[in-house]
Amino acid sequence: MENYSKSVFKAAEKRNILVVEGQALVRRAIMAELKRGGFSVEGADSCRMAQMQTDKCTPDLVIVNSDVGEESGFDIVRNFLLWPSLRGIPIMMTSESHATHQILLAMSMGIVEYITLPFASGEILKRVRKFFRLTTTG
Repeated sequence: MENYSKSVFKAAEKRNILVVEGQALVRRAIMAELKRGGFSVEGADSCRMAQMQTDKCTPDLVIVNSDVGEESGFDIVRNFLLWPSLRGIPIMMTSESHATHQILLAMSMGIVEYITLPFASGEILKRVRKFFRLTTTG
């Protein structure tokens, strides 16, 4: 088990994650959790800021809230799908909505994970690690 934990942590060090969340407190909490997990993390509070962050460093994963201030997280996802350099980047979505139509819309857009708020401490990190583990082991 020790070797497994070390390999997951080592893999985390190489991963860049962008967190797009309009609420500063939630954004900081998610970022802190992922940083404690060994990931390199950047934050953005808008679509424009997210694009600026991705111009500096292409993320391996984006976590976006379905409601980012005045913008819809779905619009941000649509914009990401239009940017050629970001088209293949996996996206997870956080949301306060448990509505089936919203979850189905997210999945139809290619969202790899839909996480409802509030989430338990450590839940985001566990889901991110699971995602990378599944994508690197096939």
